[in-house]
Amino acid sequence: IPQIEVTFDIDANGILNVSAKDKATGKEQNIRIEASSGLSEDEIQRMRDEAKANEAADKAEKERIDKINNADALCFQAEKFLKENGDKVPADVKSNVENSVNQLKEAVKAQNIADIDAGPAGPGWPGRSSGSFRPGWPSGTGCRSARR
Repeated sequence: IPQIEVTFDIDANGILNVSAKDKATGKEQNIRIEASSGLSEDEIQRMRDEAKANEAADKAEKERIDKINNADALCFQAEKFLKENGDKVPADVKSNVENSVNQLKEAVKAQNIADIDAGPAGPGWPGRSSGSFRPGWPSGTGCRSARR
């Protein structure tokens, strides 16, 4: 029965050296396998240029996705708060918050960044004027008061 000793060695540069030695005859074979990206310097430079050209669009898309994710998280947090503390919140305030959350959910579902950016201060949000942000909680019934 032939016995062959095979060794694999990967160096720091990612080059694989394979050697096989027949123990009976002492005959040995070696092969060296090098990784090759297959890209020329021109192709690499073109890819870098494309990445730089799309940098602004990529940043804008990331900001858009972050706004949608943050709005979705806000909906979840508001619903969780109302579920846990709804009995401590006045009914009109609870209804107002629920309506705002539902409208924000619709904006998230439609990925309508203008409505998400406008938020509760924007036109069309229940219980809000079109001016600056004013929470719909009556004085003394804010989140902290509801937790007491």
